[in-house]
This record gives sequence, structure tokens and C-alpha cells, in this order.
Amino acid sequence: QGVGRSTTPKLSLRWQPVPALLLRGAVGKGFRAPSLADLFSPTTTGVSLQGLTDPIRCPTTEGPIRDCQTQFATTNGGNEALKPETAQNTTLGLVFEPVKGASVSLDFFAIHVKNAISNGVPATSILAEPAKYAASITRGPVDPAFPALLAPIINIDQHNLNLGQVRLAGLDFDARWKLPAGELGQFTLALSGTYFSKYDTQNPDGTFSPGVDQVNNSTGGVVPRLKTCQSLSWSRRPWESTIAVNWQKGYDDISATLPPFATRQVSACSTADVQVAYSGLKGVKLALGVRNLFNQDPPYSNAGGQTSFQSGYDQQYGDPRGRFIYLNASHALR
Repeated sequence: QGVGRSTTPKLSLRWQPVPALLLRGAVGKGFRAPSLADLFSPTTTGVSLQGLTDPIRCPTTEGPIRDCQTQFATTNGGNEALKPETAQNTTLGLVFEPVKGASVSLDFFAIHVKNAISNGVPATSILAEPAKYAASITRGPVDPAFPALLAPIINIDQHNLNLGQVRLAGLDFDARWKLPAGELGQFTLALSGTYFSKYDTQNPDGTFSPGVDQVNNSTGGVVPRLKTCQSLSWSRRPWESTIAVNWQKGYDDISATLPPFATRQVSACSTADVQVAYSGLKGVKLALGVRNLFNQDPPYSNAGGQTSFQSGYDQQYGDPRGRFIYLNASHALR
């Protein structure tokens, strides 16, 4: 199925007024057609995450199984009416090398996505604001026991849709310092990361929900305001080794589905990785490494079990796999 045409121009500029300073910038457009799965996945039925409540009926009926602390039927699938995603991108940055072997780069970015494709609005967000998302809720016949109330929910629509716009902006940064150590080889200190100043997602009613340092009301995901990676590397041919610490800022959690319902803060998350590599064989490089060296668990989050079926943690924020060891072997053909 065709989705039309798109022209995606890009203009970039680079200026180096002095040897130690480079200025760069770019503006352009982006385009992503919906995939076959986005368009034509068959409609399937399922159930929502557990512990959900109909805020309109539950305070009156206090009915478990049907209205309170329960699961609701859902329908999921493709949407042939999806439109392509389009984007406008702007970047502006600099690279500064004050002395040989040391460099700092800063790059500001702003991206404006239209017609963002989503796997439906999360059921938790729909039920948090049922009036806003009334089109996604199907109700059955009126309950004779409560004729003045809206009928019980019999389905929540989770089909793919163009959620609207996504507006994000932030700063990428990178700093490196190479320290020659004579016969001992060379050490490199590095710090890199991303700071998000904005990640707003449009709701079906046209309003925007923030997504930085809090669970996004529309997508269920969270974008930490700051993520960094600090590393120390050593190299002396044919050996290389690196130890890195990955860190990301905590965020405001959503309320639990069981008392007490108070909001809480998800703690910051950090993990350490190590790797040793050997390239003494012609065209061959071997690398042995460990990710999450100290077997750090992801921090607890109420979002786990509400925005996804993985309870206890947010799969978009923390990795539950724990420590694992890997071995890589590559061969370059010349």
C-alpha cells in the first residue's frame, strides 16, 4: 500500500574560524512510512494490565471484578488509515580542542515529529481521563442495579494510531582527554551524555503531556532528563581495556493501583561495564566483556505492571537481565 511521496531535504553548515574551534549546524526534514505490521496486523483480543479501575463507576458500585481493581477486555491491531510520520530536525553545535588530545563537543537538537505512530494509548492513561479518551472506551448495556451510571466497560481500544505530535529538544555532550603514558601505553578519560529539556507528546484532544522525568500520559514511557556515561580506557598494542559507568536520573513515578496511592520517586540507576580486547592476530580482534558488572537490579517502579506487563520495574528505564558476560570475535578481510 502506498503512502504518498516525500521530499526530505537537509542543509548543513560547518565553519572553523580557528584550528581549535569548529562550529556546525544542520536543518532538515524526516519521513517514516508506517510498516506493514503497523498497517495490517490482525485485530486480536486480550486483557489490560491488572489492577485497573473504572473511575466513573467504581466509587459507587465498589464492584471488584467488573469495575474496581480488575482487568478490562482490549482489542489490538493494525490500522490501514495510518499516515506517515514526518519530522523537522535542527541541530547546532561546536567542537573545541583547547590542547592536543583534549576535546569538548556540545550539540543542541530540536525535533518536531508529526503523526507519530503509537500502539494505542495505554489503558492506564485512558482510565485516568475517561472523558478525554471516551472514543477509546466501549460500554455495554446499562446495569439495572445502577441505572443512573454509565454502563460497565466491555472493551478498551488499543489499535495503532497516529497519536499526533512529539516535540523534543535537548543537548548532547562529549568530553575526552587522551593521556600518553610512554611505555605504559595511553589512557583516555571520557564523559558523554544527553540532557533532555523537553519531550512532549500530543494527546488525541490536542493537549500535550510532558515526558521528561515522569511517565508520559500518552505513551506510558519515561525519558530521564539526564543520562551519562563515564569511562576510563587504556590501550597498548595489541591490548585495549575499558571500564564505564552508565548513569541516568530518577523520575516521578505514577501512583500505585493499591493503597496507599501516594506518588513516589524512582531512584537514579547506574551500572558498570568492563571490556578487554586483543588484536594481536592478523585481521582478528577478540573482546571479552561484562555488562552490569555488579549485577544491579533496576529500581522499583509503579509503572511496571501498569504501562507494561513486566511488574516491578519500568522496562524502558531499567534492564532486568542483570550481569552477563559476552565474547566477541571479528575478522577484517583485506
